[in-house]
Amino acid sequence: MRSWRDKQIELDGKLTRVWLRRSRFLAREFSWLSDDKQSMFSPASSAISSRILPTVFLQHKADDWVLMSCDVQDAFLTVRQKEPTMVIAKDAAGREQAYALGRVLPGQRAGSLLWNEAITNHLKDVLDMEECTIYPSMLKTKDNKLFILLHVDDFLVTGHVDMVEKRLIPALKSSYKISDSIIRQMGEELTFLKRSHVLLNDELMLIKPHHTHISHLKEIVSVHPKAYPKKTPSHPSIDDEDDTVLLSAEMMAKYRSAVGTLLYLAADLPHCQHCIRFLATKMTAATEHCWQVLKHLVLYLSGTQDVCLSLNFKGQQRGVFHDYTSVEHAIVEVYTDADWASSKGDRRSISSCAIFYGGCLLHTASRTQKIVSLSSAESEMYAAASGACDAVLIIGILTWMFDSFFQMCLYLDSAAARGIINRRGVGKVRHLSCRCLCLQAGMADGSMIVSPISGLKNPADIGTKRLNDQRMRALMFLLGMFDSMNNCHVGEVEARAFLQQQDLKQAMSSLRRLMKSDVDASGALQLMMFMNALSVARGMDDSATASNHVGWGWWFGYLLQIMTLVACMIAGMVFLVRGLARQQQRAQIHVENVVEAPLAAVDGPAVGRGRRRVHARNIVGQMVQV
Repeated sequence: MRSWRDKQIELDGKLTRVWLRRSRFLAREFSWLSDDKQSMFSPASSAISSRILPTVFLQHKADDWVLMSCDVQDAFLTVRQKEPTMVIAKDAAGREQAYALGRVLPGQRAGSLLWNEAITNHLKDVLDMEECTIYPSMLKTKDNKLFILLHVDDFLVTGHVDMVEKRLIPALKSSYKISDSIIRQMGEELTFLKRSHVLLNDELMLIKPHHTHISHLKEIVSVHPKAYPKKTPSHPSIDDEDDTVLLSAEMMAKYRSAVGTLLYLAADLPHCQHCIRFLATKMTAATEHCWQVLKHLVLYLSGTQDVCLSLNFKGQQRGVFHDYTSVEHAIVEVYTDADWASSKGDRRSISSCAIFYGGCLLHTASRTQKIVSLSSAESEMYAAASGACDAVLIIGILTWMFDSFFQMCLYLDSAAARGIINRRGVGKVRHLSCRCLCLQAGMADGSMIVSPISGLKNPADIGTKRLNDQRMRALMFLLGMFDSMNNCHVGEVEARAFLQQQDLKQAMSSLRRLMKSDVDASGALQLMMFMNALSVARGMDDSATASNHVGWGWWFGYLLQIMTLVACMIAGMVFLVRGLARQQQRAQIHVENVVEAPLAAVDGPAVGRGRRRVHARNIVGQMVQV
């Protein structure tokens, strides 16, 4: 097979990007020729673990840790055949010739398995490494100072600089021909599985997909060079019933090729996973409507090629919205959400989850539920169980890496689903028994805690439905999406405005509840101080943000802060006066009841009772005025 590869090679002492011609032998083995072979599975990494090692690198970077990617050249040819293997090849003249293979060729059914066994045994013998039982493609040393993620012949490594440079690299070069890239300090870059990892500064790392993927998608759907990019990834009619005609065989091939590329990019595009999920479910029978949805998504991606994912590790006890200061162990946050019966065709719900560790986004997913949920609580339970299963695997890997306890904090915006998880037994939802009992068992043994979150602040909401531009950008900021062109986080302004709006709504809701209830002067003063503190805090954030911009934004922020402060003080004083007036009215009614009760008891005929009652009221009124 011959192909062209985009590579970086060292020319004149510096890395230069070039195109290299690649030629290699391939074998094609058919299962019907050797149907007796069993257990052909070879361990390989997946999207759920691709960001664990970069996050661990950021966590230990201050301890002289590095991040390295390594590629073994002609990996299969270094492995000897375990069984006698014959191949038949044709030369240029069309003559067939039989050969006996002494080495493994790419294309053999057992090639990946034999290579994995060879490299794993080599690392165990030379570096005394051990495999992760639940995730065999991950290896570590016994002192927990070196971790390796295997994906066939590509490695992603993080560990102490001495372990990587003085032990691992010499051990690999002694038996294989490798090419490696190492990140030691800010500004350096490496590539792993066609994703570039750039250390922007000492705390922030960017993960960018390869630019050729978007170009390939634009070529498939024939996007015009002057086409205007879309603002959101999902088509407005994505959830409507589809009655359009099926695509032709030629268009179906293009559709499947494009969706295959999107599925590879989905891990790096959490804001597009809802649309990619819809397109993937239509691969067997795509229609004209599906093609329009695909074209809409490609137009959106063409205008956001500089948007990528960023990792910023804040600490083991720090989360997205707050810190866990009351615990000593590490916390893994899991946010789940569901859109009940969103599909108008089959009324199946959509589940979404977002998993964070130390403020870094480790994994996101958007899935169509396999059955039709009978209630919103049931759909939320399915979403919670799906997200918890992904988190269990991640926590298992982290626990194996550091030999320490990691606790899952599951956030749901459904009170009904939280009630099902917090109680014991399945109750009336017997058809959810497996999921209920699994989550309840996690609550019982302390490995998981369930907490509420507002549906408007839930990051997992981005994968459940089509959102407007501002709402989507605000959630992208919570996920850590970064604009490499403008060198800033995506949706920071929208997220700040959104959180400020939420805090103001909560404050006004508290104000309404207190105005309807009985409150004294001290309660009114406390509420007024709370509103003032809220306005000052938000005003400081606004002024700090506005100071980074040029023009009239800074004085407008201060003016808005002063106006908000004055409005809160006026509202607090009005509320105080109303509270005092209500107290006075309640005291008057109480005195009337006290005076009227004895009078009613000693009164004689009902004729003179009203005259004496009026006289008593006059006396009470004079007492209240005094």
